[in-house]
Amino acid sequence: LIITFDDGFSSIYHNAIPILNDYNIPSCIYLISDCVLKKKMMWRNILFYIQNNYENDLIGNISAAISAEHEINKKTEGQSLLKWSMLSWPMGKREILTNIFLDELSIDINQYISHYKPYMQKKELIKILNSGHTLGTHSISHPNFSKLNYDECEKEILESKKELENHLKCKIEHFSYPFGIRMKTSYEKKLISNHSNKIKSMAGIKFKFNEYNNPYEIERDKMEVSRFQSMLRLYAVPIARRLVD
Repeated sequence: LIITFDDGFSSIYHNAIPILNDYNIPSCIYLISDCVLKKKMMWRNILFYIQNNYENDLIGNISAAISAEHEINKKTEGQSLLKWSMLSWPMGKREILTNIFLDELSIDINQYISHYKPYMQKKELIKILNSGHTLGTHSISHPNFSKLNYDECEKEILESKKELENHLKCKIEHFSYPFGIRMKTSYEKKLISNHSNKIKSMAGIKFKFNEYNNPYEIERDKMEVSRFQSMLRLYAVPIARRLVD
């Protein structure tokens, strides 16, 4: 069992790390390099912010205009911005389309980042390393890897690793997939074959009953579900796997 955190939010440092340190429990924190190093706000979190702070009619009007201009599927009634973006947006346009919302709503995202500092700073990451935790990469920009070609997948992982290593002066050898969604199997095999000396593990969500001992296919379970679902997956799934094996 490995405790992991994604993205690099400052709340990890302020809330989770002190508790883990009290009990001497190590963890691995996977960082989005653009957010931590270049002070960018992840497109996903911008959409969350917009969804929670603006009227649905206004969001619907902007979404409809984006659909018409960029020839993508319309956002359906009741569909969240994140769900719509995941299903319909080309990954190469996610920042462009997010910026349209920012412009239309006159949101100064840089001011928001400067004021709230949502991501960890270098000094906080160094303290985390020095207290026995591990840092990994969560890509450059948090894309859906199933929608990328091989070169895009390789760039998102290896450039993020390189930037983080240069900034923090430490080894970055572990990667976790954004959203837990893996790249195509053929791409993953090629990347492992080409770069096994650079990346030691690739964590994603699979929910398979077998073939779960491959270090390059570490299965993760997200805790953004009900307590009942979490307990079921934590206790029942491993037992079911043993029966199947």
